[in-house]
Amino acid sequence: MKRMMFVLVGLMVAVGFSAAACAWLPGYPSAKIRYKMTVEVDTPEGIKAGFAVREISMVSRPMLLGVSNDTHVKLEKGEAVVVDLGQRGVLFATLGSATDSVWTLLNAFPSPCAEGAVSRCSVKYYSSLKVGEKAQLPARYYPMFVAFEDLNDPKSAKNVLEMKSCPDPATGIPNNSRCVEKDRFEEIFGQGVRLRSVTVEVTDADVETVVQRILPWLPDYYDKRLDGQRFGSSDAEYKFANRLSSGAFSSGVKK
Repeated sequence: MKRMMFVLVGLMVAVGFSAAACAWLPGYPSAKIRYKMTVEVDTPEGIKAGFAVREISMVSRPMLLGVSNDTHVKLEKGEAVVVDLGQRGVLFATLGSATDSVWTLLNAFPSPCAEGAVSRCSVKYYSSLKVGEKAQLPARYYPMFVAFEDLNDPKSAKNVLEMKSCPDPATGIPNNSRCVEKDRFEEIFGQGVRLRSVTVEVTDADVETVVQRILPWLPDYYDKRLDGQRFGSSDAEYKFANRLSSGAFSSGVKK
């Protein structure tokens, strides 16, 4: 009898938890969202463009036993944008960190939610964006733009658009924004070459893999910097290459 009572109580508790979980789900939404980032470059030969599709996940979980898992955002898959400038070279608009790639979407489409861009409210907002909705990415949120003097030499990486901290244009708060410190597009790619625009568009297109065909050495650098060092160092001989690894160009790269 006691054993039967124990089983019944266990079933009631299980059903109670299941019902509670089901009740919580509408208030704790999750989503996977794909966006296409397009980079356009003005050249004497005309406008050159490239794009990459990336997928991010946004997950919110209910409170369980008084512990909140909050809302989490993550880059699931994606690559750097590749712009082929012909004989002038190849431009890469990098992923940056996985967090940077997530915030590309969040910054292009600012959330109206008082709780912020990473919140249960914002999961619903970003889930509501329609395929084809497009926005310009403000310069303060630009990714790192990279070129290689020699595509076969990772150490030859160059910073095409150097950024610096500057006052927020809306609030005037010092060092709360980013602006262009040095534009090296013409220096690296030739006279008349300039960045035209960076746009972000909600899409349902597939995520494609193209970067590794251009940079076949990427798998050798998934656990180290492009200068061959394991860690970042201010004393590195190839300082800019020391700031980059394969993750800046493609997610999920392994040996």
